[in-house]
Amino acid sequence: MPDQKSPNNLPLSEAITIAAQAITEVMSGRSLTEVLEQLEAHERPIVQSLSFDALRKWVRSHELIRQFVPKAPPLEVDHLLSVAIALFIRDGSENKSYAAHAIVDQAVKACSEYEKRNMQKA
Repeated sequence: MPDQKSPNNLPLSEAITIAAQAITEVMSGRSLTEVLEQLEAHERPIVQSLSFDALRKWVRSHELIRQFVPKAPPLEVDHLLSVAIALFIRDGSENKSYAAHAIVDQAVKACSEYEKRNMQKA
């Protein structure tokens, strides 16, 4: 998994972070199309894919969160978990998947990136 950001390649951790932020926007009433239009062109495809996937698998991912996370996580963490968990849930329509260890690694990095982005906004 590359860590370097290039014009045509977005690290999975960053894509997870942006997708979680997009889902937060959607949950607050904005259209996902509107949110995606604000992204840079190289970010849109993977963020759209991750966001659609997370929203499509929302119920199942939250069943897993409730089952394995004893205390309800903050909203931002909940959305990050939803995006990451969706990558693990296969529904038969996906032909491309990530290795489990890569998803975990990139999700942990995404949490760190999300925290940094929120601190910069404050």
